[in-house]
Amino acid sequence: MESKLNKIRDSIRKNCKLFDKEYSAIYILAVSKTFPPEKIEEALSLGIVNFGENYVSEAINKIQFLSKKKDMRELNWHFIGPIQGNKTKLISEHFDWVHSVESEKHARRLSEQRPISKGKLNICVQINLSQEKSKSGISPEETENFFQVLKKYQNLKLRGLMTIPEKTNNKDLTHYRYQTLKQIKRNINSTVMKDSPLDTLSMGMSNDFEIAVSEADETGITLLRIGSAIFGERTKI
Repeated sequence: MESKLNKIRDSIRKNCKLFDKEYSAIYILAVSKTFPPEKIEEALSLGIVNFGENYVSEAINKIQFLSKKKDMRELNWHFIGPIQGNKTKLISEHFDWVHSVESEKHARRLSEQRPISKGKLNICVQINLSQEKSKSGISPEETENFFQVLKKYQNLKLRGLMTIPEKTNNKDLTHYRYQTLKQIKRNINSTVMKDSPLDTLSMGMSNDFEIAVSEADETGITLLRIGSAIFGERTKI
């Protein structure tokens, strides 16, 4: 794992220098779904503190197991999968971030069910830029109104936007998707989020994180959701 992480970090540094981006504003979010707690411990020992999970029950087992270990308390847990209505309470109780909010109903439940002792839940809204029916997310045209609605939920901290572009070999199209996400963030910050601007873009995966780095927004942070390039091929569950 160490050699894989070093390769990823070297690539991020190279692209930050090439495209004049701030390396300290690029964060690796290790997508640890289906991998055992031991792999998370190994990644933590190599400086990774942000971990992404898609499956609630699997994630909670890991969170509870690792929380008993002293050196695990600094982990940040990110829920990055589709939200099921009957799982919002578990998500709100165990995660620090949710990247896949696309429904007011889910947002309301996450806010109402968030334990006060844990502070506000960090939220990214998922945008379906490619308009694929198989993917979650709101349309770009809905974004402004959606954020206006979300602002009323007191236990949510609105942080940014997330997207999963279509699978393609067309790098120009992927660049365009990430440029669009960045522009939507800027538009939202100039309108409904003037008083509390968004500061996060969640974009880029193992196969295209270099493109995400090249399109990183200079006014905030970029979270790269990288799984297989760190942990290897994933076991299907």
